[in-house]
Amino acid sequence: MKIKWIILGIVILVLIIFLVYFFGFEQKPAVVVIANGDIYVGKLKVGFNNVYLKDPWFLQTQIDPQTGQPQRALLKWTNTIWQPKSMIVFNRKNVIFWSYLNKESDLWKGIERNKESGVLLIQVPQQPQTPQQPQAPRQ
Repeated sequence: MKIKWIILGIVILVLIIFLVYFFGFEQKPAVVVIANGDIYVGKLKVGFNNVYLKDPWFLQTQIDPQTGQPQRALLKWTNTIWQPKSMIVFNRKNVIFWSYLNKESDLWKGIERNKESGVLLIQVPQQPQTPQQPQAPRQ
């Protein structure tokens, strides 16, 4: 009879740890960079073997054909053509790094403001053109 209570106690303890781990921790805004160089932003939760990103956005870069300058935008994951759920599960082995964002950062505020449209344009500073100095011929 005593062994049954010990086993029941262990099962309840494991269940409590499981519930606290998966539902009790606050998901924090973060940037995640994966092995292929893709960049994602969302609410991060780190698991044992996986990294979970809720309400994810991803960085897309295109070259403007008129100016030749890169155009960058964060796009809401659920607005893609295949309309996935609002969660990405990354294998932890494929994550290079993540960095938490301040909820008051311009990036996070921009995402919060653009939730409906699902597009956040990112200004890329133009690199100044430096004139080449003519070089004297070598003798």
